[in-house]
Amino acid sequence: MPHLKMLRGPEPGKVYDLTGENIMIGRGRRNDIIIHDNEVSREHCRLVRVLDDYEIHDGVSTNGTYVDGHKVDASGWMLYNNCIVEIGDSITFQYTQDASPFDTNQMDGPVDIDNGKDPFLVVKRASQKDVTVYPLREALIDLGRDLNNDIIMQEAEVSRHHIRLTRTASGYTVEDLGSMNGTAVNGIFVREPYLLRPDDLITIGTTVEMRFVNENSNDYDYYRDTFLPHLEVDDETSITQSRRPMQLDDIGTERNKRSTSELKHGLTPNQLVNHVFLAYARDEWESIVSHLFVYLEDNEVDVWADQYLALDSDAWKEAVEQAISECSVLVVVISNASLKADHIKRSLRHFVNREKPIILLEYERVPRLPISIQNLGRIKYSASNPDEAFQRILIEIQRFTS
Repeated sequence: MPHLKMLRGPEPGKVYDLTGENIMIGRGRRNDIIIHDNEVSREHCRLVRVLDDYEIHDGVSTNGTYVDGHKVDASGWMLYNNCIVEIGDSITFQYTQDASPFDTNQMDGPVDIDNGKDPFLVVKRASQKDVTVYPLREALIDLGRDLNNDIIMQEAEVSRHHIRLTRTASGYTVEDLGSMNGTAVNGIFVREPYLLRPDDLITIGTTVEMRFVNENSNDYDYYRDTFLPHLEVDDETSITQSRRPMQLDDIGTERNKRSTSELKHGLTPNQLVNHVFLAYARDEWESIVSHLFVYLEDNEVDVWADQYLALDSDAWKEAVEQAISECSVLVVVISNASLKADHIKRSLRHFVNREKPIILLEYERVPRLPISIQNLGRIKYSASNPDEAFQRILIEIQRFTS
């Protein structure tokens, strides 16, 4: 039986079994689920049964309804197992379908520290020289670029709400939250909750690597003693015996040594429908494209870029072909390098032939545009005021998609 579990609000831990065809949620007395909180509108939202699951519809509420950070309108949003439903800023539920393969009962509060045995997430980002270590103690830990995540990671390849770590009776699981660049564990993209094992390597795109370290990891003592010196240890010699950990990219297990070319692209059929395809020269990612990508995502544009895939790999080719076929708008960062790329030429031909919208951002002056797009307008980029060009792109996208 599906149910909602209140994680934050007036009655944290309370479980609401969902059985009706239509379930009203709000502050008013006529609702099926009544929440006494000023953030909640009188008739805030409703759940509509669809087969064995539920769809959530906002009731034109004052403070909004969100599913994993995505704003829900009156047209509805399909709920899925373990998704997070937020009502305003102060009410949070977890939606659960039938029993999970991992037992999450009695897992609501922080873990009691038993001689410092809580696990860690050791994070290495391309933008930072040193690793960052996060102790894992809460029942649910969300990671992403949005400021309401538990672990905030301001990286271009990280989605606003990217992954969720869930503490279960068997240990922590990791789950991708429908991110654009995907989440891989030991080189394999994951969608369903995956039970983490010692030293599993979690990667987001090409810029973020995270190692799951628990008491069975060789380097556990190092992280405990170095990053959490206030914890009481049960072995007086553990500090002297701790050693500097291996590099994230030197993890010795074979399961972590998959080459990039072996990675699948992580996209499901029709995932990129109504998305914006951002096409560019790889060398220009850091200088302009990553900033444009973040700007569009922060303005709630569903945008896809190929940065997390190895150029010219089979996975990259398949993903680009899917993007060309499914995306509704093409944004091309125009430069001498980008116009030489075969996949950009192919993308332009596809969109021109099917009369699908194309937006050109002139990053670099080129001698001559391809004949097929010479009649299209160009938005000129200025390094002194990049947001002006980005805003114009956003306006064009909204014009094409509204």
